[in-house]
Amino acid sequence: FFFAFSTPLRPMPAQNGSCPQTRASSLQVSHDILTNVLSFEVSHRKWRLVSKQFSRCVALHIVVDQQPTPEEEVTIIEMLGYPNCRSLRTTDWALDAFQVALPVGRSRSIRSLSIAHSGIDSAGACAIALASLDVDVMASLSFGQVDLGDDGAGALAEAIRHAPRLTDVVLERCEFGPDGLVALAEAVAASPRLRSLTVKACTLEEADLVCLLDGVCRSSALRELALGFTPIGVHSAGAAALGDVVCLAQLERLGLDFTNLGDHGIQSLAKGLAKSKTLTDLSLKGNHLGDAGVATLAEVLAQSPLRRLVVSDNNIGPFGVMAFSEALQKAGQLEDLHMGSTCLGLDGCLHLARAVVRSGTLKALRLQGCSIDSEGVELLGEALGDSRLETLELGNNQAGLVGVQALAKGIAKSQTLRHLDLTSNLLDAGAAQALALALCGCKTLQSVELGYNCVDVAGAEALGQLMAACDSLQHVGLSHSGILDEGAAHLGAGLAKSPSLRTLDLQACGLGVAGAQALAQGIAIARRLVALNVSDNLIGDHGARALAWGIAQSNTFQALKAKGNAIGYEGTQAVMEAMQHSLTFSSIELACSDLVAHGTFRALDANAMVRIRPDPEDMHLELVQADPGLHKCTRCKHTLHTHDFGHGYIIYTVDRAGIITRVMHPDQWAAFAEEAKCDPNAPPVSEVVGQPLSNFMLPRLADFYFTLCSLILEGEICHTQFHWYCDDPRTRRQMVTFIYHEDGQVVICNVTKRQEPHNVPVEFMNGSPDSLLWRCAFCGWCSCEGGDFIEPEDFHIWCLRERPALLKHERFYAVVCEGCMADWVARHDNPEVQTALEGLRPIKQSSSNDSLRDAYWAQ
Repeated sequence: FFFAFSTPLRPMPAQNGSCPQTRASSLQVSHDILTNVLSFEVSHRKWRLVSKQFSRCVALHIVVDQQPTPEEEVTIIEMLGYPNCRSLRTTDWALDAFQVALPVGRSRSIRSLSIAHSGIDSAGACAIALASLDVDVMASLSFGQVDLGDDGAGALAEAIRHAPRLTDVVLERCEFGPDGLVALAEAVAASPRLRSLTVKACTLEEADLVCLLDGVCRSSALRELALGFTPIGVHSAGAAALGDVVCLAQLERLGLDFTNLGDHGIQSLAKGLAKSKTLTDLSLKGNHLGDAGVATLAEVLAQSPLRRLVVSDNNIGPFGVMAFSEALQKAGQLEDLHMGSTCLGLDGCLHLARAVVRSGTLKALRLQGCSIDSEGVELLGEALGDSRLETLELGNNQAGLVGVQALAKGIAKSQTLRHLDLTSNLLDAGAAQALALALCGCKTLQSVELGYNCVDVAGAEALGQLMAACDSLQHVGLSHSGILDEGAAHLGAGLAKSPSLRTLDLQACGLGVAGAQALAQGIAIARRLVALNVSDNLIGDHGARALAWGIAQSNTFQALKAKGNAIGYEGTQAVMEAMQHSLTFSSIELACSDLVAHGTFRALDANAMVRIRPDPEDMHLELVQADPGLHKCTRCKHTLHTHDFGHGYIIYTVDRAGIITRVMHPDQWAAFAEEAKCDPNAPPVSEVVGQPLSNFMLPRLADFYFTLCSLILEGEICHTQFHWYCDDPRTRRQMVTFIYHEDGQVVICNVTKRQEPHNVPVEFMNGSPDSLLWRCAFCGWCSCEGGDFIEPEDFHIWCLRERPALLKHERFYAVVCEGCMADWVARHDNPEVQTALEGLRPIKQSSSNDSLRDAYWAQ
């Protein structure tokens, strides 16, 4: 959950798989209504299951952006003590720092604390900093517009030195005492954990700046330093010290935006950059470098380890562009270049185009707002086909129809382009059609942004055909493009046929009910769509109900943004009911001033469904009517799962040693085995109890399960839920596994969500690392000989046509594909989980299999 507390109330963008959230509207909200909303959010929202992704306890993030009432303050302070509260971010709240410090110091879950524009003094900052010392998991601490003085800075220094997990400190518009800053610099130098330090727009004298940079130089842990809006250039000693920081410190990222470096500063920076071995990311936005400054930087570019460089908004003229372009050709490691807000002109585009072609490393070129006309775009398009560019961003330029037609020729030749941004480029329907036709031939394209252009209906039709034809396209952005309902119908048809599209942005496109209905038809059968943005349209209640129907049919959809659509109670209720019944839909952003008045946020009536609830005595399964107050996670109190009578299930518990201690009732076990067509020689319950869990699964899979169980028992994870596939040659089964804590043990519940017959004469789970066929256990997609993973139905057809011998003799080896691997890592940043996942990664096949492959291909 993600709450924003203020005097008004309105749903806020969802975070981390949560549900409707609260933020501002024109409606004044009483404390009683606020309390009711919180009660519903905390108590009655099911913990959502996320398909193909690792799920953990829903985190509570509290955001306060206006002065709350006294009653609301009490509620906020109380919620800081919740066991699932992860962060507090305040702005413009005149808080009592000591009241906040008390629950923070007692918390065992708060990981991030940000206090800005809150009127606290040095004593209050001292109390909060010292309270963070008692929070074992505190990772980020931020103060904004606070006079820390000596006491506050000293307390912060103690937190940096001794807080066990503090890795990120942000100080914006703060003031320091001289002794406090010295203590802070010494703490930065001594901390073995601090990885990131931001000192933005703070009042620093020359001696203060030199002292701080000296501490950074001596730090062995610091990897990221940001000094934005700190006037370094006005202090000659500070500018000289900057070169030592770049040369001696082990920084990987350095942010110097709007620091007024001046000639002395850029020269010192260039000298350090030439000697640096670690700095890979440098941002110099808004420093008025001019041609001379850029030329100085260009001289050392080839010697530096930089991979990302930002020189946007620096008054660079033709001479500077030419000097930088020549250096770009020699830069051995630069991959990402930002030159936005630079008046390139035709000559500048020509020099950059040549550099892009000759550079052996450049992968991303970002030129937003550079006044590039159609001729300049044509030059860049010609270079695109012969370059290694993966990302080309040309937003807020003047490409027009002629420029896009020229760019299309380069796109057709490109073998690497993945991301293309042509936002606000004076494109019409004809330009969109020409671009879509060219992009259909680009086999690597992943995302295209065409917002703020007059795409119109004809352009939408061409883009719908692109969505259906492009196997790699994952995102299409068309916000403010005027496609209307007729255009949405074309996109819905393309969405239904798309093999890869994951996100679609249609904000402010003039959509009505008919457009929402057309999109719903596409959502219902889309293969991989996970997110849709239809904010600021006019779909109303009828359109919301249509979208809810489509989402309920989808097996992949996760997030909907639909604010600003005049959606009332009926539409909101339909969408929320779709969330309650979907196993994947987990994030809603809705906004309407009538929602609270109509009672939208009250708990919806429970439907007659069946809930899994193991009896702690004998592990019988009790079938009960769905009720939010029934079986919940013992830690976070969230409901775990509801399912209908058609689902099969099996439940068992394991102890800390991984030994199976209890299994569902023997009669139920036998019924499950009969329904699942299990091996007739399957062991009875009496032989299963007392055995290690590892005896019933592959060792690498057992290690993965054992890691999850250990993290749950240790409290690192509240509970987890995930999809996987357990197929045999005759039956395809989509499974859902729930793992949670119960009476000092771990309960593992496997539910058969869907079961359907098929005829694929291959053993799915019995392959070896030498098998030629791989299958991802989490998404079910398949791969041959380490190639791309594709859907199982398409893969089966391909095998029947191209490699029929494989289906006769081979067995699938269960692995985790890169997409699912990335989803797990993104959802849960835990090194132990990542280590366990590594054991499930596909193994590179050895050359000893060459003769075997040749035999198969010959057949």
